Parts: sequence; C-alpha cells; structure tokens
Amino acid sequence: MITIESPAQRAYSLLGAGRAADALALTTPFASRANADSAILDAHAAALKALNRHADALEFNARATRAGPTNSVAWHNYAATLGDLERWPEALAAVNRALATGLNAPETWLVKARALQNSGDLDDAEAAFQQAIKRRPDYAEAQRDYAQYLWMRSGDSDVATARLRRTLAAHPDDAALAIVLANVLEFSGRPQAAYDELRARLARTPGDVRLLLAAAHTAGLIGDDAAALTHAEAAQARAPNTPAALEALCIACLAVGDTARALATARRRLAQEPRGQMPLALTAVAARLAGDPEHDRS
Repeated sequence: MITIESPAQRAYSLLGAGRAADALALTTPFASRANADSAILDAHAAALKALNRHADALEFNARATRAGPTNSVAWHNYAATLGDLERWPEALAAVNRALATGLNAPETWLVKARALQNSGDLDDAEAAFQQAIKRRPDYAEAQRDYAQYLWMRSGDSDVATARLRRTLAAHPDDAALAIVLANVLEFSGRPQAAYDELRARLARTPGDVRLLLAAAHTAGLIGDDAAALTHAEAAQARAPNTPAALEALCIACLAVGDTARALATARRRLAQEPRGQMPLALTAVAARLAGDPEHDRS
C-alpha cells in the first residue's frame, strides 16, 4: 500500500533534509488560502523559522491557533515563536494554553521554563525546567538551559553541572549531553575542564564528529592549536563536506599558520554557501593572510 504524504508532512521531510527554501516554496500556496488548516500553517511557519524569518513565521503560527483553537501543538508552536522573538509574557500565555489543552511534552515545559525565567519568575522557571528533564532526562537542550539557569543563580559550576553529570553517568555514550557539559564548563570559566571532559568522551567514541568538533573548538580556547588541528582533521576526514567540519579545519589551519590550506578549505566551504557570512569571512581572512590578491572579491 502506497502512503501519500500530505503537503505539511512533505514540508517537514524537506526541513529534515535541510531544504528549508523548498519547504517554503511548497507550503506557500497552501498557507496563503483563507481556509488553510493548522498543519500547513505550522509547517509554513517552521520553514520560515528555518530561514531565520521568525517575525514572518509568527503570523502563521497565530493563524494556526485560530484555525485550531484546541490544537495543543499549534499553541506550543506559537509560544515557541513568541519566545524566539523574546515576547515572554505572550509566550507564557500561549504555552499555558498548550498545556491546558493537553500537551505535556518536555519541549512544551522547556518553552514554559524559558518564558518564566525571562519574565523574572525564577522559582517557577526552575520547576518547569525540572518537569522538562523529568519527562526526558537525556533532553540535551533542556539540560543545557537548566545548567545555565543554575549557573546564573549560583555562580558555582559544580552546582550547575551536578544534575547533568548524573544524567551523563546513566547515558555515558550520549555525545549531545557531553557537549552540553563541556559548554557549561566553558561559559563558567573552566575551558581546560571542558576539554578534559571531551577527551574522556572521545576515548570512548573516538570517531564521533560532534565530539571532535567540540574538542577542536575547546582546544583552541586553551591555546592548544596543534590538538585543535588534529581534532578538526579527524572530523573533516569522517564528514568531508560537512560545513561545520570545513569551518573548524579552516580555523585550526589559520591558528597554526597554514594559510594556504586554510584558504583552500575556506573556498570549499564558500562554494557550498556563496553568500554565507561565515564562509565569506573565513575566505577573506585566509586569503588576506595568505597574500592572495583575490581576497577582496572572495
């Protein structure tokens, strides 16, 4: 039996493949209809958000709630976009509607925690963070935001990372959680500890590209440029055309003074995204340091 995707389902498939512009083109004629349903309106908004057009997305998220006033997912998405735009009181009202209409997902509790925290209700924010993590202990995004919240309140990195470390002990091969721990240690002023954590995780899973990229970044922070290059090379070898790997390799090459290789790598990245700010900046810097007269046109 052949299953035919709805336009909304097809749009999410495109978004999952990194094809946000195609998802937007697909959903635009459907979302433009006065009688568009919540599903296509939310898919259209998701495409706009993937293209960093959050203010434009908000209109369609709002329409989705009007098209489906009891649709808890539509209220969640509306609240999330309001949060992206830092419209916290409205985000809190919308996420409470999502919860009241039956949604009890960890993502929804995280939206509520962020809205409460940014509205100044810190105690209720902490309770909401805990609800999100209770529902999915390995939810890396919630663990990150909660650790940042704890650091803000305590100024103590051990306090900020205690729950995260307990979760990692139960999920020792979870690269996303390990990177969150490293990030928390980094922003709390302990980059060496962050790097040590990443190296320990790499000893367990040496080929994990996410860990290698995080280690390349953190090694650079502590001034170990040779180690940063080694990690970046390993990441790029395993994911040759991944934008993040190419950018990490270019930065590491610049740090060790290999400007010719940095320029070649930057140009590979620029070919992928000719108008991207990071590829343009890396190419210009690498070309200038390499003495290439073409850098002003890179």
